[in-house]
Amino acid sequence: MVRRCLCILALIENIIVTRAHIRVKTQKQIIADLFQDYSPIIKPRKNLSETVHVNLTLHFTSLREIDERLQTMTFVAWIELTLIDEFLILGDGVKSVQIPKSEIWYPDVALFNSIDDPLNISDGQYIILLEDGRVVWYPGRQYSVICMIDIRRFPFDVQICQIRLGSWQTPVWVQRIADTGQSLSDVGYEDNGEWEIINKITRPEYNENFRISYVTYEIHFRRLCLHPVINTLLPVVLLSFLNTLVFLLPANSGEKMTLCISVLLSFTVFLTVFNDMMPKISTTISYLSIYLCIQLGMSGLAVVESIGIWRMNYRENKRQAIQEIQAESTETSTSPSHSAESTMCNEKESSGESIERHRNGTSVPNGNNNNGGHIEKTPAKRFSVLNSIQKYDIQSEGEEHSCWFNSDRLDMMCFWLHLFISAVSTAVLLVMFWI
Repeated sequence: MVRRCLCILALIENIIVTRAHIRVKTQKQIIADLFQDYSPIIKPRKNLSETVHVNLTLHFTSLREIDERLQTMTFVAWIELTLIDEFLILGDGVKSVQIPKSEIWYPDVALFNSIDDPLNISDGQYIILLEDGRVVWYPGRQYSVICMIDIRRFPFDVQICQIRLGSWQTPVWVQRIADTGQSLSDVGYEDNGEWEIINKITRPEYNENFRISYVTYEIHFRRLCLHPVINTLLPVVLLSFLNTLVFLLPANSGEKMTLCISVLLSFTVFLTVFNDMMPKISTTISYLSIYLCIQLGMSGLAVVESIGIWRMNYRENKRQAIQEIQAESTETSTSPSHSAESTMCNEKESSGESIERHRNGTSVPNGNNNNGGHIEKTPAKRFSVLNSIQKYDIQSEGEEHSCWFNSDRLDMMCFWLHLFISAVSTAVLLVMFWI
């Protein structure tokens, strides 16, 4: 009984192995029969006047980068290409076969606006052949295409990038490429932290000069503005209004020039960093770059104005000091006749004393002579100081009448001027962002 069971199991095993072996041989034979008289250079149509219709579907999976400076877009995608090959119809239950790309006719498809080789759309070497003669090709990798960047409204800009896929040199009477209507779907798409997709347009196009067909995919991206607003726009606007506060500091304060130069250097650094990010073209210029140039010029003007205000304040202080000296000197020398009479009396007394001492045979002490000499020199010095003050007043009288405002008034005028220009330029910048 046991021997019979073992024999039955061995017989069943042999039958299964034999059937599998026969099936494998049959599949190999079918493939050999299909490719016996097949040529990959012949159009897969029994009627050569018919056009091969290639259905194209672009699956946009993720956006890697939009480089504003190089004006390129890098993304990851895979393409689905399907066509009917009338010479390759599988049979005998074979569902699909994976065939090397070099052994079968496959469509001529290229990425027109690629910055690399346009014909290198895939590194894969195999194509899938289905039982009904459908040929399915799934090329895909990371692509980089040219994307013209309009940076005028940075950081509230919207960029439009195109992906053009089509026949490179095969005319429409050989193959015609058409979109299936399922391209650029949201299935499998990974969100980007810098850009979001707001619109997708698919346009089938035909080039009459070269007789080729292609499909243009247009993707509209909007920049997520939170990061550039906090790190770029807001500091620049705050610096522009900080530049006006320079004129609220006292004119003789040393921190006035320090603040002016610090703001000027800050604008210079911002402009340098910002220009390194932007494309070096003259067709479009960012409104923020123009705003930075205006504020940089206003900051340089503030430095010049601060120097002029400091110079005016210095001359005012000098004039005030001379006026104080003049007031003190006029108080001490209000009665010159009284001082002359006192000197005459002193001279008479000293002469009388000298005569009496001469009669008595005594000499005049040296201290009286020195004292009298000192009394005679002091009024002369005071009159020389008064003459120099009067000369300065005569020279500065014209300047005092020609300049009707002082340094404090000039500070306030510059403050309101810079505040007005900063407010107007900032308002114009925000309006241009939203037009």
